[in-house]
Amino acid sequence: MTSAPQTRDPRDSAQRVPRDPDQPISLQALGSSLGFGELVAMLATIMALAAFATDMMLPALPMIGADLKAPTENDRQLLVPVMFLGMAFAQIFYGPILDAFGRKRGLYIGLTIFLVGTLTCIFAPNFQMMLVGRLLQGVGAAGPQVMAMAATRDLFVGRGMARVTSLIMMIFMVVPVFAPMLGAQILRHFDWHMIFWVFALHALVAWIWSWTRLPETLPPERRRPLSAKTSWAAFKEMATHPVSIGYVMASGFIFSSLVAYLTASEQVLGELYAWGPDFVYPFGAGAVAIGLASFANSKFVVRFGMRKLSQAAMTVFVILAAVGLILSLLNEGKPPFWAFMALLCGLFFCCGLIFGNLRALAMEPMGHIAGMAAGAGGSISTLVSALIGGAVARGYDGSVTPFFAGFVGLASMAWVCVIFAERGRARLAQGAPGARS
Repeated sequence: MTSAPQTRDPRDSAQRVPRDPDQPISLQALGSSLGFGELVAMLATIMALAAFATDMMLPALPMIGADLKAPTENDRQLLVPVMFLGMAFAQIFYGPILDAFGRKRGLYIGLTIFLVGTLTCIFAPNFQMMLVGRLLQGVGAAGPQVMAMAATRDLFVGRGMARVTSLIMMIFMVVPVFAPMLGAQILRHFDWHMIFWVFALHALVAWIWSWTRLPETLPPERRRPLSAKTSWAAFKEMATHPVSIGYVMASGFIFSSLVAYLTASEQVLGELYAWGPDFVYPFGAGAVAIGLASFANSKFVVRFGMRKLSQAAMTVFVILAAVGLILSLLNEGKPPFWAFMALLCGLFFCCGLIFGNLRALAMEPMGHIAGMAAGAGGSISTLVSALIGGAVARGYDGSVTPFFAGFVGLASMAWVCVIFAERGRARLAQGAPGARS
């Protein structure tokens, strides 16, 4: 008598998934052959969509402003922060979608909206419609941003997540090195519309790569029903958790300094320091500094921890910003170029040691609502950076004094938020062993 052929229980795969929603899931448990290196590269490509759409068009700002008749020279700056505003308001809506329907569906919704916004920019008849297209690009780019952070939290936790986030940020920050240069080269042969066609190609590559290789990192048993009540409860949990909201706000203030520089870099480097269209080369130096710091952070964070590294970097950031402010005041708003670039690269190196760690620290307590937390946290930090960073950039008066003054203030506010988060962490940890992170 022969025994009946054994069939594989479809629940076997699910049984390998940890029941605790705060515990990470391995790629092997998801049945994926995706390697660590490819995962990091893919998530970085997905996250870099927003950076490409910001940095590659910087050399084209004067042309776009002239062709579409922007009211003033400073108004062309609006093409940068308006995209960040779109990202800020949209991220909060992607969180519940990602938690209810899975990470990949939210990604594809975002990529679709981004493509619609890109086409709107390409065929915009005036500056106002271009702003609408940029807003849509931001709304669309928010989906990939939230998805990448949520998927990272699905797969990693603690210092492991900080390491992965740092590697993603390292690749992510290589984009500003090459994107403006690529944009400048495109403008040598085509008009500014071609830059937006490249944005569309980037979105299609991200779509195809993730569709064919990336597994769904949120199994059905970990999903949360989509409803206003559950979404509000998740948002309230993240927004009232002292550790998460403290680090979210801190990252928003630090990122504001980068947004301010991105928004006005073409005027500062191209006009104040007379680099003209070649401003893309010194611009890239700052991005190199962030990339190097992110790589260093991926190596050092396991040894020293997220808190020590980020707090040390924030301290140095404040000192360098204060030195820059003093030099600017002593030189009528225009320090020597070599001094300006040295300080800028130092500040951006500190940013590379801060960004990944603050994002990981904010997400660490939120594994059970990773999608909503990534969306809400990203929305809050991006809104803060878009509004404050844009305001600092609008204060450009032909000198760098407003920037360094803004950097000092922003870093000081970030420190206040970190202190708030750490005090909250201490209160929560009373009577329980502290987490080593």
